[in-house]
Amino acid sequence: MDLGADIERICKYLGWEEFENISSLAFEVNGFIVKKHFRFSFDEGRYEIDLLALKKPFVICADCKQWRRGWMGIPSRKAAEKQIQRTKTLVENSLSMLKKIGIEKWSSACFIPLIISLFPSDSAFYRNVPIVPIIQLRSFIQDMPAYVDKFKHYWISIR
Repeated sequence: MDLGADIERICKYLGWEEFENISSLAFEVNGFIVKKHFRFSFDEGRYEIDLLALKKPFVICADCKQWRRGWMGIPSRKAAEKQIQRTKTLVENSLSMLKKIGIEKWSSACFIPLIISLFPSDSAFYRNVPIVPIIQLRSFIQDMPAYVDKFKHYWISIR
């Protein structure tokens, strides 16, 4: 990637785990701490968030979608709906798992659901959830703080 290789073309040949690793690396090089496959339970339900990226005050709840075909329309909207629900459930229970999330020393946190895709969707947002193609992830991460009020997000006060 540092040699100028086409990230989108490379990602086509990677498995889901490598795709998640590249997504994770994009956050890490921008100062985020990343937790992969963050699992939690609530009310008999089990949830998993592919990437939890932490950089005070942000907790990015990312779902990585490496779908090649049929990504437009309903599948991208369904993915965004599910990510909203996972993020909302995490937020509602976050005070009981501050240490597990890694925000126990923070005074507040802003949780943002995100979809990272291999290819662009037919829209960049669904219900204010960003749907970001891997090729645009770096610029999204860098620009995100300036646009957070336009995204679906949930603030919690910790102290």
